[in-house]
Amino acid sequence: MKKYLFVVNPVAGKGRTVEIIPKIKESFDKDNIQYEVKITSQRGEGEKIVREGIDKGYTHIISVGGDGTAYEVVNGIRREKIVLGILPAGTGNDFARMINMPKDHDEILKVLKMGKTKRVDIGMVNNRYFLNCSSVGIDAEIVKETEAIKQYVSGPLAYLIGVFKTLTKYKNKEVEIFIDNKKIKRNIELVAVSNGKYYGGGMKINPMADFHDGLLDICLVNKINKIKFASLFFTVFKGQHIRFQEVEIFRGKEVKILGDKSLLLNADGDIIGNIPAEINIQKTRIDVIFP
Repeated sequence: MKKYLFVVNPVAGKGRTVEIIPKIKESFDKDNIQYEVKITSQRGEGEKIVREGIDKGYTHIISVGGDGTAYEVVNGIRREKIVLGILPAGTGNDFARMINMPKDHDEILKVLKMGKTKRVDIGMVNNRYFLNCSSVGIDAEIVKETEAIKQYVSGPLAYLIGVFKTLTKYKNKEVEIFIDNKKIKRNIELVAVSNGKYYGGGMKINPMADFHDGLLDICLVNKINKIKFASLFFTVFKGQHIRFQEVEIFRGKEVKILGDKSLLLNADGDIIGNIPAEINIQKTRIDVIFP
């Protein structure tokens, strides 16, 4: 018997998530489906709520927010045989974009009740799960800047401002990267290790990524002057950055990144520490509700 737990991040999307709660209740009450709505009160609490919900017998955990909320929910589910649902209402919504979730909330609620369940790959970085992407370099610095900017500006514009603010002060770093034990040494602006195509609110960082193929896609942006990087940035939304000579694409199951320990490590829009980073695709997949 299906039993739904909605984990709502009240901060996501500048508070739009809370406005969805009455729609959730009306829709699920009408169909007499068992459910509960839980609102997080602080960063990281989503994991705890999910674990408690699993102990109570909830079979379907629905993330209501952005990619950061889904990141917490996935880390709460861990390896349990639980179905993940996404009700996108955040800044980026990159995982929802990857699975082609509709934008209308009433349609999304129908999908969550009637949609198909499919198994998708899940990544792990330093013992933390991620759905979309884990990255090192200028991108992680941009995430840090964007978090502060989101208080005043939402959506892709917040990320755009974060990019240009970071560009003024970021210095590229030398790293050693091991892809399935093959070593390469690079002076990088960015290393993005992807399970899905998108991150940063619709940026197609690894356009060939497929979260059904059991592989990670790795995008390296090598040392590049700032004016050219700005040009490259605008091509990422269509995945055309891979045409730049400074960009390299690799694929593999295990990635290790070593280097300057001041380099920040990002997972699905959350800064989770610094390198070294050990990243891999998990053998155990996760069940996700698709349209």
